[in-house]
Amino acid sequence: MSAYGTTRHHGQPSANSTPASTTLFRRLSWEGTVPLEIRVDSKELPANSDRGLECYYIQAPRVSYLPLLMPEIRRFLMDVVFDEAVGKMLKEEEWWFESEEGTLLKWHWPIGLIYDNHTISASIRPPSQTSTSHHNLQVTPLKLILHLASPPTEKLLLSPSAESCKQAFMGQLKEADFIRWGNTKRMTGLRKQDQDGIWEGIKEHNKFDDYWRV
Repeated sequence: MSAYGTTRHHGQPSANSTPASTTLFRRLSWEGTVPLEIRVDSKELPANSDRGLECYYIQAPRVSYLPLLMPEIRRFLMDVVFDEAVGKMLKEEEWWFESEEGTLLKWHWPIGLIYDNHTISASIRPPSQTSTSHHNLQVTPLKLILHLASPPTEKLLLSPSAESCKQAFMGQLKEADFIRWGNTKRMTGLRKQDQDGIWEGIKEHNKFDDYWRV
């Protein structure tokens, strides 16, 4: 009897273990990407720019944010498109994005959410308002317009910098904590090291296990 009981108990997961299906879903969400086509507004290209190469393609992580792509986009533009002297004068904190249809993009939304929202909006848009048929709505990549100056600060709320993005991200975690548990103790109780670790996981997108361990 005791041997039989021991065998059954040995195969059961502990109360604190995470189901394999949950871990798989988390990893798939983490590793998901979105194809983006980012084109600099032709009216804002600096003098002596190469106008045939002002479009940049990237497979961006769904859990990342547009401000976190800025350094990579800037490197491409400086290497290939902008005149070096003029390009150095451009300030990333003044850059902002619109969709191809002219919709201001919420930089504090995860890129995956922006993509999904755009896809759903396109699916319910009347045929007269779109250049493609309903049969071809699932067109990728998502086309974005990058503006280099005059951000509409009254609509962006905060400067689209990495630090402001971090503040917005942490605020969203607290909101989610409250919705799920009725308080924010799990987030506010984390050490600063752990809070910074969560954000670094999103920012670097190379530490899945460390991110979920917190």
